[in-house]
Amino acid sequence: MANSRLFEPLQLGHCQLKHRMVMAPLTRFRAPNEGVPAPYVKTYYEQRASVPGTLIVSEATYISPRAGGYKNVPGIWSIEQIEAWKEITEAVHAKGSFIYLQLWALGRTAEESTLTKAGYPVMSSSDVAASPKHPVPKAMTLEDIQTFTKDYADGARNAIAAGFDGVEIHGTIQTVLRNQTTLTVWQAPMATSSTSSHMS
Repeated sequence: MANSRLFEPLQLGHCQLKHRMVMAPLTRFRAPNEGVPAPYVKTYYEQRASVPGTLIVSEATYISPRAGGYKNVPGIWSIEQIEAWKEITEAVHAKGSFIYLQLWALGRTAEESTLTKAGYPVMSSSDVAASPKHPVPKAMTLEDIQTFTKDYADGARNAIAAGFDGVEIHGTIQTVLRNQTTLTVWQAPMATSSTSSHMS
C-alpha cells in the first residue's frame, strides 16, 4: 500500500488534495428545523476533515422545497440554511480540508404526505410510480423541468455563497435529474412514458 496512488496528492480544481480518498455523501436526516443543519452537524464534518487535504462530499441536500419529500433533510435555498452551511464549510477549511455540496431532488421516491404538507405535488419524468408502495407522480411539463433546472442553478450559486468548494449532483435512478436524461431512458425504460415529448 505504501506505493499506492491512493496516497499521492491530486489537484482537483482549486483544491490541492493530499491523498485520493474521498468521503462519500451519507444521508443523515439531521436538519429538523426547516432544512437548517443542526449545530452538531458542524462537529460531524469538522471531525471528518481532521486529516488536512481531505475532500468531503456532504450529505444529499435539497435544492428547493419542491425538490424534497423526506423529513429532516437539509436544504440550500434559504438564508438560514446558507448561514448554517457556512459555519460548516469554515470549520472544514480551518482543518485544511475541502467540502463539496451534494445537490438533491427526490422525484418519484418522495413521500407524498411530506410534499403535500409543504404545498407541492410529487413530480417526475412521467406518471409512473417508483414502486407499488409509492404514489403515482405528476408527469413534469417542460415548464416544470425549466423550474427544476433553475432550482439546481440556484442551489449551486447558494453553495458558493455558503463557502463550498464545489457541488456534486445526486443522480440515482429515481431522482428528478436522472429521469430527465437519455441514460435513464436506456437504463430504466419503465420510468418514462411514450407521451413524454420532452424526453430525449
